[in-house]
Amino acid sequence: MKIIITENKIDKIKSLIDKKGVKKVISLIGGSDNFIKILGPDSINEYVYKYLDENAYPDYGWESPDYYKEQLERFGDLVFYVNDRLTFDYTEYENGYKKLDVYPWLYNEIEELFSINDDDTGWVKIIVNWFETNTGLKVDGVV
Repeated sequence: MKIIITENKIDKIKSLIDKKGVKKVISLIGGSDNFIKILGPDSINEYVYKYLDENAYPDYGWESPDYYKEQLERFGDLVFYVNDRLTFDYTEYENGYKKLDVYPWLYNEIEELFSINDDDTGWVKIIVNWFETNTGLKVDGVV
C-alpha cells in the first residue's frame, strides 16, 4: 500500500491524536510503520512523550521531587504503578548508580509502537528524560 503524505493529512492525524490518543491513532492508520512514515522519524519524540503521558502516568499522580528523595532514602527504591500494574522500579545503589526498570508490558508496547529499524535508543532516552522531569530523580541506566 502506498501512502500519499500531505500537510493536510498530517494536520488531521495530529488533531486525531489530540482527540483519540497516540496508541489508538497508530492502530487506525495501519500500524507504527505508517505512523512513522506519515509523521517522520524526527517527530516521533513528541509522540513518545504524549504516549507516556497518556499511558504511563502513575496511579494517584506524580509527587514532588522532595517526596521521592525522602522515600528513596527511607526504602532504597521506589515502585510506580499504572492502572494497578507495576510499571517502574527505581533503585539507587550504594555506589550511587541509579537504575530504572521499565516493566515488560510498557517496554514491549513502546518498542512495538516506536522502534525504528529495531533501534530503541531514541525512545529509551525519552523515557529517561520523561521520568527525570516528572520525579526530579536522575537515571543512569534503564533495564
